[in-house]
Amino acid sequence: MQSSRLKRYRHLVGRFDGLLTRTPVITYGLAIPFAVMGTVDARAAFALSVGMMAISLLSTAVGWVLKRMGQGREVYMLVTAVLSSLTLAGLSRLPLGGFQMPVGMLGIYFPLLAVNTLTFFLVTRCDEQKSLPANLAQAARSVLSFAFFVMAVSLFRELLGKGSIFGVKVLSSLQISTVLMPFFGFILVGMLSAFCRQVNRSIRAWCLIKDREEAMDAKTEEVKA
Repeated sequence: MQSSRLKRYRHLVGRFDGLLTRTPVITYGLAIPFAVMGTVDARAAFALSVGMMAISLLSTAVGWVLKRMGQGREVYMLVTAVLSSLTLAGLSRLPLGGFQMPVGMLGIYFPLLAVNTLTFFLVTRCDEQKSLPANLAQAARSVLSFAFFVMAVSLFRELLGKGSIFGVKVLSSLQISTVLMPFFGFILVGMLSAFCRQVNRSIRAWCLIKDREEAMDAKTEEVKA
């Protein structure tokens, strides 16, 4: 029989499925190139996360409608790719000041964002039997996981590589150019993924140990009684 503390923890993380556990970025390595190429500046990473959220929610909604209409995979993939391209084109022209979409920084990765693996994964995963809000919530949690990764990595890389945070100079004497190179970004993403997995395993192990201790204490009290 599953212990109560561990059961409560699983229930808690289950409510945030795709955000705390079983995240597409950690589990499947989806959208990793964008998490690396767009994370040398926190402003660019923030804008990248906004763009990912916009096209993912739009693609999920459109995919859900097309699936309900009985359309095949080729149709909803093509339609969502076109709509994502138009959405990104519009976002890149919005007057967002310092938080503009990082077109120049991403290079060829910017247009490829419209057909990134995370968005396609969410569209394919979309369940037409469930309600639209439920599918959108699942997509939002997955993109928030992506946003957590890119923001965490970008803040670290910008601070050590440029000595700034969100473009504001913090450490004028510290500039490690190696941190801004792509290979270092891949290393950071891998380390962050491993850290998140280890935290989840540690919490589960702690819950199991505590529940066993409580069960043993309860049996001891019963014997004494």
